[in-house]
Amino acid sequence: MRYFRSSTLLAIVAFIAANAMPFVFGENLNLFSLLLFYWLETAVIGCYNIMKLAIIKESYAAKAVRNFAASWIIALGLYFIFLMVFTQLIPGLEREFPTLKVTLLIFFSYAGSHGVSFWQNFIGKREYKSTTAKEQIKAPAGRLLVLHFAIVIGALVFGGRLSSTIALRLFITLKTLIDLDAHFKEHAVAAKRSQRDFNAPRSDKG
Repeated sequence: MRYFRSSTLLAIVAFIAANAMPFVFGENLNLFSLLLFYWLETAVIGCYNIMKLAIIKESYAAKAVRNFAASWIIALGLYFIFLMVFTQLIPGLEREFPTLKVTLLIFFSYAGSHGVSFWQNFIGKREYKSTTAKEQIKAPAGRLLVLHFAIVIGALVFGGRLSSTIALRLFITLKTLIDLDAHFKEHAVAAKRSQRDFNAPRSDKG
């Protein structure tokens, strides 16, 4: 039960709603569009992690913000290039860019979802008090590596092999389940850190 309680109900609902948003535009989307949307979500996650680093009160934090921002921008650029090359290699995968309207709606849904988690968990549950800048700068990496590995494998399996509707639904469901599991684990780790700090012996100074 602690696994599921590691996040808040509102954050979970917002998470599921944002990940289900592509279903609303299912007829106008394809796997290529979804890959771009998940790349966009990665950018959103990076922006919120910069905010988290800025909140952590350490002398190292200011430098961490600059280092993380620079490395994240480079990583996003390289990953975008990878997606452009990768999607060329998948037989039958349509490379049709989504409209600006759809892209903005998806972007704001991701921004809202991660924003709710930011305020409810990182701020509301005071996760920022039990983490360090060095820990936080590494926090998104593990989650995103697993997630995007699954996304790439999913694209290889579903791209051009199934009908568009089936592929989209399976792909979105796979991504949502993997990412939701990572969401719970991330905040479960934060909860353990908070409990560790709470149980740590306190020395009396005078």
